Amino acid sequence: RFETIDKFYREAIYNFSDLVLKPSFLEEDIKDVRAEMINLIRKESENPSRISGNLLYEHLFNKNPFSRRINGTEKSISSITQQDLKNFYNYYFSPNNLIISIATSVDRDQVLKEFEKYFNQLTPTKAPTVPSENYSDFSKEKSIKISLNKTQSYVRLGILFKMNKDEEAVFRVLASVLSQNLSQNLREKKGLSYSLGSGFSMHNGYGLFQIAAGTRAKTLSEVEKGIYKEMEQIKKEIISSSRLKKLINLYNSRRLMRSLTRISQCYQAGLNEFYGKLFNHNEELLNKIKKLSSDEIQKMALNYLKRDNMVKIIVE
Repeated sequence: RFETIDKFYREAIYNFSDLVLKPSFLEEDIKDVRAEMINLIRKESENPSRISGNLLYEHLFNKNPFSRRINGTEKSISSITQQDLKNFYNYYFSPNNLIISIATSVDRDQVLKEFEKYFNQLTPTKAPTVPSENYSDFSKEKSIKISLNKTQSYVRLGILFKMNKDEEAVFRVLASVLSQNLSQNLREKKGLSYSLGSGFSMHNGYGLFQIAAGTRAKTLSEVEKGIYKEMEQIKKEIISSSRLKKLINLYNSRRLMRSLTRISQCYQAGLNEFYGKLFNHNEELLNKIKKLSSDEIQKMALNYLKRDNMVKIIVE
């Protein structure tokens, strides 16, 4: 990413293009970055939240590329050579693989003309074969426990399921409702958790719904029981129209806040392009959320929030 004021857009495009098109892979830089990344991986290996997140993806996605750790491992980072980086750059920054998002007040044609000066020189390359994306089918509960002998503990539940993209709206609202319930009943009322919530994400036609909570080792069992209780309660609870309206307004206000900065505007536009979504996908999603009923949300909770087909990760 590159940010500046509109006045310097020509200089900015020149410098941005120079960074992208003429990267420097000096051995001493590679050595420094490798050391930084290995240090980060070691820190993460002692962080209950990161450990539980990595384990959840490993077990839910199994041999799918999503199962791999974003920051790699000490072994994989140590094995990367200067030539590996150069080879990777050649196809990763190929014009048939690049998405460039621009947010500016400068005339569109002027900006594109400046970019074309530099990026027209790129020639397409063939990317290596990407591993097939196989998804596991979980029909029964799976539990993994890791002991770190720390006072800080973490419990994370997740379920991966085939879904229709039109169902995104209801799952996002369901995650918000459950997050509010967990926060109010486990953290505010009982003080059992310092960090908790539920979230939803999409992965090529599959949905991932997860619930996570950080707590103390001595209250881990009580938090786990509390999560299951809230999961069952949301299946019985009819969400009032006033609460649903508040949730929708909260979602919209967060969306608007995220879209205030140029960096966020570029990020969302590029992400939508990458996933093949419409440019105004977020606005379309909001419109669908506004039309949701309490019955639709409750139905999804009944169909998908089932303890017996979730993966549970406990780090204590």
